[in-house]
Amino acid sequence: MNEEETTASFLNHEAEALLHFDEAMAAIPLEHKQDYLTAVEHDLVPTETDPLRYLKYAGFNAWDAAQRMCTYWQRRVFWFKERAFLPLRLENGALDMKDRLVLQSGYPVILPPTADGKPVILFDRSKLISNVDPVARNRAVWYGCVSVMLKCVFVLFTVFFQRMNTILTC
Repeated sequence: MNEEETTASFLNHEAEALLHFDEAMAAIPLEHKQDYLTAVEHDLVPTETDPLRYLKYAGFNAWDAAQRMCTYWQRRVFWFKERAFLPLRLENGALDMKDRLVLQSGYPVILPPTADGKPVILFDRSKLISNVDPVARNRAVWYGCVSVMLKCVFVLFTVFFQRMNTILTC
């Protein structure tokens, strides 16, 4: 198979995977995917939660990818409330001034990747502003993880609250 055929085969595989993703999403009950559907209405899914990224992370298991996508949007709504469907960016988006102050404090720091290319985020409690709003802290962490790599979000909430001063690698 030459390079052109390999590329065509890969693109066909991705297109088929996206069709399976859509089928899996259609099978998820409405109450579990409502936040995802709202994100679709706001045109955030292609730019912020590309289904192909979820499919690749899930080993092209469409059902797993669709469920993870729904969970992401449920958690994002939980943390960002009415701002959940604004773009996740520092200015004119989902992050407010409190969130930006946490990011500026140096509490979450994106470090250079490990030797094998894994991203690293350091949560340094010594940099945390003492009177910071805990919700703003969590939104800032969310932003940091999403900025580095999508799967950090799924690891974050199981590790972060157990070890507040740790290096989290994804």
